[in-house]
Amino acid sequence: MKKSMSAARLFAGLAALMLSCTLLAAPQTPDELADTYRTTVDRRLQPPDGEVAAYAALVDAAFAAAQVLLERAQYVVVVDRNPHVQAVLLLWWSGEGSYRLVGASPVSTGAPGRFDYFQTPLGVFEHGPWNPDFRAEGTLNENGIRGYGDKGMRVFDFGWQRVPKGWGDHAVIDMRLQMHATQALRQPVPDAGRYLVIVDSGRTKRPAWSPLPRAVRRK
Repeated sequence: MKKSMSAARLFAGLAALMLSCTLLAAPQTPDELADTYRTTVDRRLQPPDGEVAAYAALVDAAFAAAQVLLERAQYVVVVDRNPHVQAVLLLWWSGEGSYRLVGASPVSTGAPGRFDYFQTPLGVFEHGPWNPDFRAEGTLNENGIRGYGDKGMRVFDFGWQRVPKGWGDHAVIDMRLQMHATQALRQPVPDAGRYLVIVDSGRTKRPAWSPLPRAVRRK
């Protein structure tokens, strides 16, 4: 992950599904939101039910370790930073202990070994006003890259985290954890959540449901 950039470079419109929806008529149920995901997110993964259950168990364990008790039904964004997976799952927690998959997509949590990239931290990260979100300016950086996307896209900020550098001496220093970028237009949805949960599934091989990105396969 790049310093002051992101823990997960989610595709446009994806992170918005945690707290909002880009359609004029906002989905009112998890089933409706899943339909919206299928029709508006162009890069999707289809983890089997058993995989979803395994991720739900990892999320429960992460919440328990962080002493977070969910008190109502809500959406949770889950990122598997494992290099053989690199996926984000949008889950809905029912309020009674069960999870439902809304959608899943490929994600990038950084490029180990490259300058200014960091190890993505594990754990539960709460989204709140103490780390204000902001809008992308849409400008190019010194490398000609529009890092936060088009002007107006929203960047979710999860504050400073101490993590190992991905290059050089791998010293532990401060890094800004951010998730970006999302559609500028959005509508609130019921059961809006506030948690990003980053896990590592510990895989040693890439699962069939999460293939390598096309750009990587061409190399």
